[in-house]
Amino acid sequence: MNKTRARLILLTLLIIFIGSVVAVIISLDNLTQKDCPNQDCDCAQGCECIDNELVCKESTQLPDDVEILTSPDREPVTPLEESKFDFLGMVFRTHYLTQNIDDEFNDASAGVVLDEVEYTEGQISVVLREKTICNNDDEIKLHEGLYYFDGTKLILGTNLVNDGLDYPNSCIAELVYDISGINIEEFTDFRMFYQNDAGALQEFMICPYSDQIYVNGDAFQAVDNCNACSCEKGVVTCSTEKKCIESEKGDSAYHGRPDYDLFEQPESENECSSDKQCYATGCQDEVCSPVNGVVSDCGVALSKIDGASCGCVNKKCVWSSD
Repeated sequence: MNKTRARLILLTLLIIFIGSVVAVIISLDNLTQKDCPNQDCDCAQGCECIDNELVCKESTQLPDDVEILTSPDREPVTPLEESKFDFLGMVFRTHYLTQNIDDEFNDASAGVVLDEVEYTEGQISVVLREKTICNNDDEIKLHEGLYYFDGTKLILGTNLVNDGLDYPNSCIAELVYDISGINIEEFTDFRMFYQNDAGALQEFMICPYSDQIYVNGDAFQAVDNCNACSCEKGVVTCSTEKKCIESEKGDSAYHGRPDYDLFEQPESENECSSDKQCYATGCQDEVCSPVNGVVSDCGVALSKIDGASCGCVNKKCVWSSD
C-alpha cells in the first residue's frame, strides 16, 4: 500500500512539473513573438526590425557640402474605395516581362516597383513593374487600370479581371499609365501611390524637384546648372561644393542642358571685358573659359552646338550661338 501511494505521489508531482514547464514555454513564446511589419513606425528617418522590436533607424550625418532640399515626413494616407477611382483621360498598357522576381519586391507592400515618371504640365506617364500571376504561355491575367488625383496626390490602381482561366505562375509584368489632365497644384508636396486589387496601398518615394519628378536612385543636375543632386527614398540632396555663377537666361547656348558644366566653367564675376579674354579650351576645346589650358576629361562624349562661339557676354566667358 505504501509503495502504491508513493508511486501516485511521484506521478502527480511529475505531471505538475511537466505542466509548469509547458506553461513557461508558452508564456515566453507569447512575449517574444512580435510582428514588426504590422507595427506603426513613428520615426521620420524610418524604422527597422531588430530582435523582433521596431526601432528607429539611426540618422546619417551628411557632409558639409551636401544640402537636404526635401523632407521624408509625410501624413498617412488610407486606401480608397473603388468608386473613388477614374479611368477617363488615361491610356493603360500591360505586358509580361519575366518569371524572375527580384529581391526589390520584398519591400513592395502592394507588389510594385516604380521605374520611371515623366511629367509635363497636364500630362504624366508612369512605368511600374508588378508582381502578378500568369499562365504557362507567359500571359498575364487581364488588368484594368484606374487612377485617383486630387491636385497633390496621385493614386494608381488596377483591377484583375475574372475571366475564369487558370494562372498558376508568379511573374513580373510592366504597367504603363499615360494620364492627361494632371495639373499638380503644389509641386513640392506632390505624392504618388499604388493601390492593388486587394486594397493594399504603397507609396512611392519620389522626389519632385524643379518641375520634374525623379525616382529613387536618380542622379540629376541642380537648378544652378553646375552642382549635382540625387533622389534617395524620397529625399533630394544636392552638393554645394561648386561655387556657381548664375548666367542670365540666354547668355549661354548650353543654358538649361544637363551637360552645361562640361561647356561652361565660370571663374568669377566680371571675368572678361572682351572676346579676346575668353578661350575655347579643354581636351576637346569644349570649355569656354577665361583660363587657357583648362584640364577636362578626354573620354567624355560631347554633344556640341554647331556654330557656337566662345566669347565675353555680360562680363562672363560663355558659348553663344545665333
